[in-house]
Parts: sequence; structure tokens; C-alpha cells
Amino acid sequence: MTVSAPGVSCDPRAGNNKAYKVFLYGKGAGANPSQLLAEVQVPVEADGAFTVTLTVPADAAPGGALIYVDGSNFDGKNCGGDCVVYSSSLVIGAG
Repeated sequence: MTVSAPGVSCDPRAGNNKAYKVFLYGKGAGANPSQLLAEVQVPVEADGAFTVTLTVPADAAPGGALIYVDGSNFDGKNCGGDCVVYSSSLVIGAG
């Protein structure tokens, strides 16, 4: 699957040589996604744009899943109260 975000016209403070980590979590025994299925590091353009391909493991259980992107200057670590999160819910189908 492809995960991407377009560039933005405001200053995303991505800078040069910035990289994000993209995680794919599958639902575990609890109500929240908890099983790490994939983790990929992706380079980010100065305008914040990125594109990465994630491979869903063949043995991933069907059901709910979550994609989460970490490393943005606005993702809750040092955002000065203006935090956002790159994430998306999805469903993994039976093979």
C-alpha cells in the first residue's frame, strides 16, 4: 500500500534531510491497534511532502489497522500547543 502526504504552502519546518517513520499497526487482543506490522523510514521534502510503500505481511490478521507517522515538528513533541498527527484507520481484508 502507498502512504503519502502532499506538500503544504505554510512552513512545515521539515528542513533538509528530514525523515519520518511510518508505522502500520494491526489490532491485537485489545480494543486499540497494538501489533506492529511494518515500520519504514521515509525522506521528507522541504515542503513536508512524502510518499512511501508499506507491505502488509501475508500473515497479518484481517481486521482494523492504523497507520501512524512520527517525526513531524507538529506531532506532539515540540509543537508549542499546535499539534497534529498524521494517522489513518484502515481495514486489512482476508487474503
